Amino acid sequence: MKRLIALILTMGMAATNAPAMDSVGMEMTYTGGTVPGVRPGVDGTLETTSPTAVEFHTGSGEFSVPYAGITTAKYHEENRFRLGALPAIGVGLLKARSKRRLVTITWKDEKGVVQVAIFEASKQKSHALLTIIRIRAPQVCPTKGDCLGGEPN
Repeated sequence: MKRLIALILTMGMAATNAPAMDSVGMEMTYTGGTVPGVRPGVDGTLETTSPTAVEFHTGSGEFSVPYAGITTAKYHEENRFRLGALPAIGVGLLKARSKRRLVTITWKDEKGVVQVAIFEASKQKSHALLTIIRIRAPQVCPTKGDCLGGEPN
């Protein structure tokens, strides 16, 4: 009986994790840019499996960024909330300030028009995206510090 219960629990846990394993891309938030048809603040999936373009898919629209057209890719962090000097000291004594991690990609589309997209994601996903861009579009980030805003990590 104990083995049957253990088997049912294992199958249940595997079934709940199955949709998460189907995802090929990285979950990111499109925070703004010049892409028509995609509204700022929408969550979506950024797929990097194509060897020619980065593709962003969301329920309201999608777009792709060709690696050959990317001119810049930058990472930067900013505080989520702006505080004055005294409140910042007070909050800093109690807990760490929350940060937003943003990746800005600038590229030229097929018509030669400059486009920009800003994505918010975790630090690991942002660095993974920049590493992929560095490999597939070496003209953008000749050294690691160029894409990471001059940060040493």
